[in-house]
Amino acid sequence: MSSRCVFALLLAVMSATGYGQAKPDEQTKPVHISGRVVFPGGGANFHVYIARIEPGGPVSEPSVLTGSGGVFTFSGSLGVTYRISLGPQVKTPPKIVQITSEKDVDVGDMVFEYCPNIRGAYAKPPTSPPALIGNLKLEQIVIEPRQVSGLHWARPAPRALGFNGSGTNAGVEFPQCWSGPTLANREEWEGLCEVSFNQFMSVEEFVGGNVKEIRVDYYDPGPTPDQVKEQVRKVWLGIFHDVMCRIEWDEATLWNIRATVEYEDGGKSSILSDGWHVQVQDREGKYWYLREWPAVD
Repeated sequence: MSSRCVFALLLAVMSATGYGQAKPDEQTKPVHISGRVVFPGGGANFHVYIARIEPGGPVSEPSVLTGSGGVFTFSGSLGVTYRISLGPQVKTPPKIVQITSEKDVDVGDMVFEYCPNIRGAYAKPPTSPPALIGNLKLEQIVIEPRQVSGLHWARPAPRALGFNGSGTNAGVEFPQCWSGPTLANREEWEGLCEVSFNQFMSVEEFVGGNVKEIRVDYYDPGPTPDQVKEQVRKVWLGIFHDVMCRIEWDEATLWNIRATVEYEDGGKSSILSDGWHVQVQDREGKYWYLREWPAVD
């Protein structure tokens, strides 16, 4: 028998026996994950939030609604880890479930309890121009000899556009009973595109680090070097309470100063401004846009 005939016979046998094909009953079945939300004061029909735990962070799945007796259920997949929570303003800790077999999972009871009101008051604007408080001295600001006219870009193409990191306003998950953004918990909110602090702060405080030198390389030819230095110091020590990852304001932006910031530890960032609109690069390399007081209260 020729080799061609042997190969054809082998293919026929494999086809008849289903060799190499997955049988219908061998396909992965969905795993049913269930639990119960317990309302101390009674109640039902509450949304339970589901997220897949991925290497880049949690990925939201459609929420599920509790039914009779607060019971909820959803279908999961083998090999996936899920985070089940009752929302960011609820004290109840989330449940973490890792699906390692096709056996259905019951996560048990989740007792519903609201967080205390720990967010604090909203930022209170000053009633008069505040003093410029900070470490930056005028002698630390260096004006490059090069002058460029016509720097009034209405909306320049920013050096970075879009979200800072992989998170978005919908995708970032905060700790339970999150008290709001502060400079101390930057890792919790830096993936957002819009951040509102409950107090005013300066650009110097927001960026952090001790400045060694700020070198101005683009500026309008009209002001004197001393006036440029004064504007840079005013912007660096000016106050704000909202930052964004991109330009969100409607008015034209007449940028007239651009500078490189060098820190004592060797780090570098940059700043672009027209006196009250500011694009600042933080020490992680991320770009933020803000308007300083009194432009915003």
